[in-house]
Amino acid sequence: MSEVERQPEFQVWYRHSGQDEIPEIPSRNTILETGYNMKTVKDYRAILRNIRSNYITHMYVNVTNVVPPLEVIAPRLTHLRVYCLEVAERKLDCLEHCKDLYKLEIYNAKFRMNGFPEVIPKLTSLREIILRSCRVPQLPESWSSLKNLKVLYIGGDELTVGYPEVVSSLTTLTDLHLSMFNITELPWSFSSLKNLQVLDISWNKFANHQLPVVVCELTELVDLDLMKCDLVDLPQSFSRLTKLESLNLSHNNLKILPPPVYRLTNLRFLTIQVNFELHTLDKAILNLHHLEDLYFDNCPALTCPPSDLYPEGIAGIRRYFIERDEADFIE
Repeated sequence: MSEVERQPEFQVWYRHSGQDEIPEIPSRNTILETGYNMKTVKDYRAILRNIRSNYITHMYVNVTNVVPPLEVIAPRLTHLRVYCLEVAERKLDCLEHCKDLYKLEIYNAKFRMNGFPEVIPKLTSLREIILRSCRVPQLPESWSSLKNLKVLYIGGDELTVGYPEVVSSLTTLTDLHLSMFNITELPWSFSSLKNLQVLDISWNKFANHQLPVVVCELTELVDLDLMKCDLVDLPQSFSRLTKLESLNLSHNNLKILPPPVYRLTNLRFLTIQVNFELHTLDKAILNLHHLEDLYFDNCPALTCPPSDLYPEGIAGIRRYFIERDEADFIE
């Protein structure tokens, strides 16, 4: 049996150099619902015949067994999305030849618990790694070779065990997403991520219901997601995050909005919904002049200001405190 005959069929969408340039691979829904048709391929040589002298730059492939021979059909690939179906183990060795790979997305893969495919740390051109709906083992130390990585998105699950120490060595990161990683503490080495602008550590229950103070060392942060972290307060040094524009504190156990938040004068978006014990917002919220959206629905204990103002958002909160001050002045 020839190599082609042994190759299982796969579904693929791709963009090649003879077509209009695109910045990203279209979303899965866009590909399924529009003219970006996925093609079922048995013989990868059909792709080579189709692109002729052009080369593939972007590829989205659904696989049920192994990834097709990318070193043959797409050696100059810059963007790759692999959606895994049915089978637990994935062979990604063919990626080693994709020296120009900029962005790698993997969906629905169940990696071995003793580590990721060894090829990933060899892809030193990578700027973005996105792993969604994957069973994620601990990241190996070899990932420290990814010196150009800017974006790391890994959604964990119930089997993920704590903060991956190697992340602290990825000092070029600007966007880090470690949701549902069973993180309870963060080491001081986390403070080495000085370039972080976006941080998502939602769905992690931190020790003693407190945010690790080391997060407050990341003073370049613009967007911080702390949803479902079981928090009851924030450290005073949280006010150092003066560049924050978006803060998500929803689904926690706050009784008051922590005072440091009122000193984050660049905030534009604040989410505090589903804090069932939250009973008070301070008048100091008026200091947040740039605040455009405030989400505080499903806070039934909130009495000052009353929770039924939530459809009006920040405009209703501002009006409440201004009118209250005017009434106090008249009295």
